[in-house]
Amino acid sequence: MQLSAIAFNPKVIRSNEKARVESAYHMWLEVWQDAYRKYGWDPRTVRGDQWSRQDQILTLFDRDHPVGCVLFHIKDLRAPWVRDDSYFRMWPAAEYQKLLAMPDPEHTLIGSYLTVAHAYRRSEHGVNAKAAMIALSMRYFQQTGFHHLIGTMVHNARVNDVSKQLGANVLKSGVEEAGVMTDLVVWYARELAQLSFGEIDKVLDTVTGTWKADGAHLKTQVKEIFQ
Repeated sequence: MQLSAIAFNPKVIRSNEKARVESAYHMWLEVWQDAYRKYGWDPRTVRGDQWSRQDQILTLFDRDHPVGCVLFHIKDLRAPWVRDDSYFRMWPAAEYQKLLAMPDPEHTLIGSYLTVAHAYRRSEHGVNAKAAMIALSMRYFQQTGFHHLIGTMVHNARVNDVSKQLGANVLKSGVEEAGVMTDLVVWYARELAQLSFGEIDKVLDTVTGTWKADGAHLKTQVKEIFQ
């Protein structure tokens, strides 16, 4: 495998990355429409705006083939419309208050839509793509300057367990969404700085591309943050 990664704002695509971004989008759409069918949900509700409204999208490639991606959005948790955001429909008041009590709640980074391409879910590629994608997201998060990253991790395919192994702190476990069990989790940048991912870190050391530099400038790139 020849791994590289890019982080991009879907609202502003560099011309030299257009083809790769489009291939990543089609991979994401296929995976999540298939997942919705599996969950018994309407796959037609997976729409392009769920991709385009993000602030950054981190995508891992094997040459020009998308391996996986994670979508990132920045929210000001103090704003009442953020509390009413559809993302937080699963977050009880007590857990949301814990988020508000964290440092810098007006700059909260959300990771969502953890995606692994169907072709990379098998072991013959020599890399656990699910774990690599989560770990890559954590190392990217460390570059951004944000205090914390939150996520909603499904129990399917042990995504929640892998997340805990890679530093996630569970705020509430076993939250159900239309028959799908999830954990509400948070990662802290200071904790990840002390955490080794072992063999996965060795894989990440081989990942080329602009993802680190883009992560380091994320706070200044995003202009829509509520002040």
